Amino acid sequence: TPAQILKSDTLTAAYLNANTRYYSEQNGSLVNNSYDNTGDRYMGMVTVSPSSKWSIYAVYLHETKQLSVEGLPETSYNFDMGVIGLKRFF
Repeated sequence: TPAQILKSDTLTAAYLNANTRYYSEQNGSLVNNSYDNTGDRYMGMVTVSPSSKWSIYAVYLHETKQLSVEGLPETSYNFDMGVIGLKRFF
């Protein structure tokens, strides 16, 4: 759910409890194509627009996954990802 901190800045947070494989989120911003089950997913994104032509964003993603390989014991692990980007509007 986006929350506007300042006039041109946004903060977005999302939680997903899927316990499945191969799905896409409704907004299509992040797609899970992992063979391993995703139990919980937490995502946060901050967007700052210093001008009308530029914006800077940072995304952090944390997932709890279940390793599913035949012949191996099931193992839980965490997957973390961070992205920083610069966007220009034309």
